[in-house]
Amino acid sequence: MSGTCNFRPRYKFRHIICADACFNVDHCVMGPGRRTSTRLHAKNNDAARQERLKQRDLDNAKWGQPHKCQVQGCTKSAVHRGSLCAVHKEEAEIDKSLMPLIYQGCPQFIPQNQNRIKWAPLRRAIADWIQFNLDCPREPNRPKSRYPKIVLVRGWKGSDGGLYEPKQLNGMPSLPCITDVAGTRTLFAAHYIDLPAGNVTPEQVRQAINEWVLKTFEREWRIVASGLPEGFVPHEATDPFEPDENDPDNPLRPLPPLSPPQFIRGLCAAPSCSYLAFMHPYCAACCKQKYQVEVKRTTRPDQSGLGLFATVRLTGREPHVGESLEC
Repeated sequence: MSGTCNFRPRYKFRHIICADACFNVDHCVMGPGRRTSTRLHAKNNDAARQERLKQRDLDNAKWGQPHKCQVQGCTKSAVHRGSLCAVHKEEAEIDKSLMPLIYQGCPQFIPQNQNRIKWAPLRRAIADWIQFNLDCPREPNRPKSRYPKIVLVRGWKGSDGGLYEPKQLNGMPSLPCITDVAGTRTLFAAHYIDLPAGNVTPEQVRQAINEWVLKTFEREWRIVASGLPEGFVPHEATDPFEPDENDPDNPLRPLPPLSPPQFIRGLCAAPSCSYLAFMHPYCAACCKQKYQVEVKRTTRPDQSGLGLFATVRLTGREPHVGESLEC
């Protein structure tokens, strides 16, 4: 077709040509470069996807090979399967034991959610109390990560007294700018959270809540390992952690203890993760990511206990699966 096309497009869509079926885009009133082929768009997307897969295969092939530290000016070799040398790795690591953080619980029992405190859907009353009474500033410009957000406690909300400012929890607060938390001791006692008598500090409250979170998810693992039916043992927010000594039929009595060295009780070994780990130095989420396995109740008939299950189809011997993975 020669000359200039004087037809307007029949539809106002990106990929529709003019009503005269004009393929001479340079002379069409839609303008040069305005028309894009759907087939060409799909072809470009497929090429980009193949390039990403190729780059991923190259990265996997290089994983574990010796390479230099990524810090500019450093000529030392990076640690095995790491990006930094031993010196810079130690400097970059965060000592989570020294941070005033709130434990995020065990991801094995927490439903997917967008809350800052991941166990909030399971224990809403305590999570709301933390939100309204403790100063937990948000992390500025935190990059997107598979790890849960780190919730740090700075002090009482509305106060600059820091972590060790004493405060009365019953009745009116000692500082008028702090939210009235009358009945806090009643709320905590109903959830079996042990607080010291008298005035308490934000640090004491944080430690008491973290110990309560540990007990909560330790009980969940004990129930899974016991082989008892899921609803046989009460494990709601206001249920006790220890059996009643005067009740021989208490459902908490048959729960097996989680004792070391077979079981671990503490924070995940991943530097940026604030989840709890019980079966391995890494938490359940990190084990799925790193080893593609998870620990669940065994499926063997007439047996109780825990079993190791693959979360993906493993072909041959995956070298990273056998790295000190014991349950």
